[in-house]
Amino acid sequence: MTPQYRPVKTAVLASILAVLCALIGSSPTSAASDNPTARGSMWSYRFITKAWNGNPARWNPCAPIDYKVNTRYANRGALSDTKRAVARVSATTGLRFVYRGSTRVVPGSRHGDRYPSGIDLVVAWAKPWQSDALRRSPGAAGVGGVSWTTGYDRSGRTTPRIVQGRVILNANVKLRGGFWSARGGSRGELLMHEIGHAVGLTHPRQQDRWQIMYPTLTGKPALWGAGDRSGLWRVGRTRGCVYRSRPGTTMRATQSSTQSATMR
Repeated sequence: MTPQYRPVKTAVLASILAVLCALIGSSPTSAASDNPTARGSMWSYRFITKAWNGNPARWNPCAPIDYKVNTRYANRGALSDTKRAVARVSATTGLRFVYRGSTRVVPGSRHGDRYPSGIDLVVAWAKPWQSDALRRSPGAAGVGGVSWTTGYDRSGRTTPRIVQGRVILNANVKLRGGFWSARGGSRGELLMHEIGHAVGLTHPRQQDRWQIMYPTLTGKPALWGAGDRSGLWRVGRTRGCVYRSRPGTTMRATQSSTQSATMR
């Protein structure tokens, strides 16, 4: 079923979380070697959508996420930064991403929106007129989102299963490459933010500028905050597989959500 777009504009973890993680044999801090001293509040995170029982939408971590990148309108170094950002998401979530090469697909385009067979995620630099997602978010440096359908966790509880992700970066916004601090934000900060949307996170309600998922690029070094890492852990591998169906349950229609990050 064709996904329907629903646009939406845009410290170390506390000991209690560490205890909870230890009980299930994993820690949200162990994987993110790029950020051993995450700052801000561990509660500064939010999910794009949740089931009635509180389970957030997430990818099935028991299968790889195949992705392609469209760098037609990107600056030099964009592909390298994309792979590094994806690696940081993977390290924190435990999700496995597999790069499958380049593409000319622009998510949200009226022409060329269909993903190649077997591709789950597309990251693309595009002009605002090329993508409905960018047109609906004027001034946005990028937008990211997911499409999901009904799934089930290992206990049979309803868990929205992400089936497609998208990241569209505004090619008219020129950011410094890499992941260091930069006035107006770095390309690495933007990529981490938008890929965060593409794995199920949205902007936290708290005004916590230490978080990569804060709705505005801050120019800080591109390192996950404590809240980012809490949220990414909850949509990651330690939560177990997400299954397509369970006996006696009918699949629901696929839904989707698109989030944006704006420059100020």
